[in-house]
Amino acid sequence: MMEDTTTREREPETWHGLDPEEVEQRVGGSQEGLSEEEVVERRERYGANRLPAPEARGPLRSRTLSVTGVIGIRAVAVAVLVVVSLQLIFTCAPFMQFFFDSRPMAPREAGIIPGVGIVVFALLELEKAVFSRYVAYRDRSQPAH
Repeated sequence: MMEDTTTREREPETWHGLDPEEVEQRVGGSQEGLSEEEVVERRERYGANRLPAPEARGPLRSRTLSVTGVIGIRAVAVAVLVVVSLQLIFTCAPFMQFFFDSRPMAPREAGIIPGVGIVVFALLELEKAVFSRYVAYRDRSQPAH
């Protein structure tokens, strides 16, 4: 009885286990490389041998500005909330001030901290946007090899 090879799963190729000569024969190449004509023909047939530039993603590029959009993962959001809560307890709770001999911050001082965080966040988003545009421009201006 003949085995149906169209429905049978094929074994994956183990190219690393083949002799170099067999690989050259299968891909139609040689140790000297491809001729310029073959490069042009294969580029037209298969396209350029390059990956598209990844798009820089950031919290401001998400469709909605939510906790999961800004932070990305709920577990990280929970961790951030826990750390902020513990920091507020350390800073504001009288028993913690007594224990660590700390003093509460004035409202002006307390406002500087999130202000600096927002400025750093905005600068990082700006850097991602500039870098993303630079990579897109660079990829458009370089000829494919």
